Amino acid sequence: MATSTARSAVRLVAAATLIASVAACSSDSSTGDESTRDSAGEVVEGGDVGVFALQVGDCVDASAFLDIVAEGDETEVQGFDALPCTEPHSGEVVLVDEQFFADLDEFPASSDELYEAATDPCIAGLDEYTGTSYESSQYDFVSLIPTEESWDALDDRGLICVGVTLNDAQDATVESTESMRG
Repeated sequence: MATSTARSAVRLVAAATLIASVAACSSDSSTGDESTRDSAGEVVEGGDVGVFALQVGDCVDASAFLDIVAEGDETEVQGFDALPCTEPHSGEVVLVDEQFFADLDEFPASSDELYEAATDPCIAGLDEYTGTSYESSQYDFVSLIPTEESWDALDDRGLICVGVTLNDAQDATVESTESMRG
């Protein structure tokens, strides 16, 4: 797991146990998009969106997922319920890079290497998306990385960073009815 020190007890990126893996599944649930989008690609009517169909700016209900990782467990994710950002949501996609790990020939001996490699790009993506500085903001993120199975079976080399808003004490995530885009 990542060895960096958390800046607070709940800082999701730095806590080694608060991580997730993208599901190794090519089913419709991981590639489909049942939401309704406007001409700019923004969700205007909610629906299930597979991880391989997520777009920067998608607001998602990640509460069940966040509860699992907050307990220190890894989990595989096939998708999220995407919502208009004006509706209560617990996460917002701030970075999608489908080829982030393309320079690696094989899955590393430990997924820790993928999480460590994801930290700086997710922080930069969050800073750019929110217009704030990660270190001084109320935002955090979780990294969605390939599983070994999706790496091998689907040639999955992607990185997805989902931003979350922390409460004032920065010890829990909170839902929002606004986009965190700055």
